[in-house]
Amino acid sequence: MKTVAAAPNIRAMSSSEAAFAGVAEKPAMAVETMRAAAMNLRDMGLIPLLGDGASSSGAEPPPRNNAARLSDNSLCVIAFHGRTAQFQDMVRILTPLIFACLLAPAAQAACYADYKAKQDKPLRLHYGVAEIDTPCDVESAAKQLNERLGRAGWTLLNVVSVFGDDGLAERKESAGPNFLRY
Repeated sequence: MKTVAAAPNIRAMSSSEAAFAGVAEKPAMAVETMRAAAMNLRDMGLIPLLGDGASSSGAEPPPRNNAARLSDNSLCVIAFHGRTAQFQDMVRILTPLIFACLLAPAAQAACYADYKAKQDKPLRLHYGVAEIDTPCDVESAAKQLNERLGRAGWTLLNVVSVFGDDGLAERKESAGPNFLRY
């Protein structure tokens, strides 16, 4: 939020502050604030000057160098004093968020493992396919599958391989009821 500096006898306030302060009770303050805001917009080249010959019908926009215009009034239009605490807080918060957004697609890549397991008394064997959390490697898959299969009374014999989405369809029929079960 930018605060606009008004004449010395009027307290400077932002447009949202003016709305909350009940500008109907202080019309002089509201008028002065709006006048200063309009001058700021004019000086930044965001709105054309009235009567300056510029029009929106293809005429050349006013020059971006507004040093002469800023010096012709007593207002302090915009004062930028380098990196403020608010700017530094914003950078500190946004930097990890940007990296998280950039790395999210890589972290969302699916990982699957096909495995062989057994159950004793009576001896039963099965082949299955399971989704694995990251990291996507054989050691991690073995650890995760040991826990999952152990809860159901199965013992992991070995992890055959780890693969992505591309190898899922070809293993579905072989895995039968143990396809993505554990």
